[in-house]
Amino acid sequence: SALIQSAGCIFFNQSLSTQTALQEPAEAQGQRLAQSLGCDSDVLSCMRSASDSQVLQALQEESFQPNVDGFLIPSPIGTMMENGDFNQVPITAGVTANEGSFFVRVMEISSQAELESTLLEWAFFWGITDTDRLLSLYHSDDYADAQEAFDLFYGDLVFVCPTKYFLDSASDYVDTGAYVHSHVPCWIDFYG
Repeated sequence: SALIQSAGCIFFNQSLSTQTALQEPAEAQGQRLAQSLGCDSDVLSCMRSASDSQVLQALQEESFQPNVDGFLIPSPIGTMMENGDFNQVPITAGVTANEGSFFVRVMEISSQAELESTLLEWAFFWGITDTDRLLSLYHSDDYADAQEAFDLFYGDLVFVCPTKYFLDSASDYVDTGAYVHSHVPCWIDFYG
């Protein structure tokens, strides 16, 4: 069986060599990584010899998604799931509680007015048309503060809903299960 964490990748696939409106090709990203590592000649050997810390430092501003290369990943993952074109074993997939906060907490949304404005901007970008419902679902009165409401919106948008869609698609072909991991370890304050 398969255990999958944060199945949002079904919507965020990166082409190996084709530029899209929202994303550069993975090959261009790889070339930029090589430049950041100082790999000018014998690039593959140079990149393989880089230490973990050098690679992590060079990747600070990068974002990675599955690369649709036509070989290992022959087509977008969502399409493959809908068509049953995957290793058909039982699948359990899930998310961590408040997973979105890691990515958007730095926005520091501090008021209901700022939350509403930000939600409406994101709704326009993502094609969300029922904005009255959106604003009622993510209202600062229902959370610790406006930023937490947005954190949960982002988590639902990027992780929870895609994971549900992923499991719904896979359930046409295999047994599926879902989880939400919410354990807060005692050492979390160490990372402050």
